[in-house]
Amino acid sequence: MGVALVTPQERYDILERLVELFKADDQVIGLLLVGSGVNGFQDAYSDIDLIVVLADDRVFVSMYQALKAKIQQAFNVFYHFEQLVSTEDTTLIMMLDNFLELDIQFVKGRVLAMRDKQWLVRYDRYGDLDKRVQESFSETQMLAPRRIYLRVVERIWQPVLKCVAALNRNEIWHALHMLEQIRNETVHLAGINHRVQTSGFTDVDKLPEMFLVHLRHTIPTSTSNVAIRRALRSTVRLFFSEALTLESHLRLDVASKMQEKLMPYIEAYS
Repeated sequence: MGVALVTPQERYDILERLVELFKADDQVIGLLLVGSGVNGFQDAYSDIDLIVVLADDRVFVSMYQALKAKIQQAFNVFYHFEQLVSTEDTTLIMMLDNFLELDIQFVKGRVLAMRDKQWLVRYDRYGDLDKRVQESFSETQMLAPRRIYLRVVERIWQPVLKCVAALNRNEIWHALHMLEQIRNETVHLAGINHRVQTSGFTDVDKLPEMFLVHLRHTIPTSTSNVAIRRALRSTVRLFFSEALTLESHLRLDVASKMQEKLMPYIEAYS
């Protein structure tokens, strides 16, 4: 017997049930639909992404646990886990019995930091949520790139050195793992440069075609030592290309110094 995918109507019905469930709870002050659902969902494999904004004057853990229990009572949840767990912000990831994924972020209003450039307000108790979200998004856009850039560039030397060391020790799988870390950081910087959501590689395929062409060269053609060495050079060159582009907008001077230090090392030892 085949496994049927969730139909558009089933997904819509589940979304509406979630909206009504949250609206009926006085702990919830806002509800935002994000992800592909903003534009009507991409296809039969699309999940439901929601941000539930909670009251600031109540205990977050109590509110979250109560809402989590309500969801589990209302829907056939096959499995779930939590991520980004804090005292004011937690994301609940669930797979329903019909294989539909629900990604629901619970966050207090005062710490809401919007990263998605598209959202749809589905519930707004006080009538100011869209304005607050826009201000949050603008602030995140201004502050996050510089912070992320410095974190990535100042640490990129470690996976590079570890990849070179693994190659020279003939630790192929270790080298591949380090190479993947460098590639992922490269994609992260490209996402900032081109304002594309790359978290979880969600919209990486929407990056410029020329970048994607270069990105293909960061994948080794085989698991041989020679192929990984070749891919490492391509990956690091692409990383610094994206880093220098972003650096020019942020008015920093970190990548060029790091590049001058690392490239001769890679050429000499890999």
